[in-house]
Amino acid sequence: MEKKRLLIAITGPQGAGKSEVLNFLKSLGFEVYCADTVAKKVFYENFQDIYDMFKTYLSKEKNLDINVLRREIALIISKDKLMKKRLEDFMWPKIKECLKKLLNNKEKVVFVEIPLLFDANMEENFDIIWIVDAPFDVRLKRLIESRGYSEEEAKIRMNMQWPPSKSKSIEKCKIPIYYIDGSKNIEEVKKRVLELLNSL
Repeated sequence: MEKKRLLIAITGPQGAGKSEVLNFLKSLGFEVYCADTVAKKVFYENFQDIYDMFKTYLSKEKNLDINVLRREIALIISKDKLMKKRLEDFMWPKIKECLKKLLNNKEKVVFVEIPLLFDANMEENFDIIWIVDAPFDVRLKRLIESRGYSEEEAKIRMNMQWPPSKSKSIEKCKIPIYYIDGSKNIEEVKKRVLELLNSL
């Protein structure tokens, strides 16, 4: 593989199998970053501002764990589009800035997992996009079994995230897009990843 600077975004809905792809890439020695990890960092660093934004909606109990409040906020924005947009408008500029700092001056192939790539209008920042997807029932089963969600909570979280397959942004996107079927067994997923790596 030719040594060149490539930024590759990995996206897809919850439960599609992105973790398997990311773990395999890490095992091969590639640099992998996760936008969700950056988002958590931004959330904690700016928690007071976010709390003030949501305080009329949150539990009144004192000394609630920040992770409990984070879960409450996730449920609020799943039902309130206005609050969801307010939070996204606050968070995304900070997330983008953090990612830019992380990726600045990289001189090799770097992967970034961004579940909401198209929602955040960040696709143009990458050279290639990999979309990992799987049928709804497969993703629902995985979320219930691996993350301990109830069926209702899993569906709420799935519906919060606009599936890439339905995003109009994909049709307009000028960046090369490749698909990985996350419903396949792990060996077939790895084979597909190796095919895509060899094509770089």
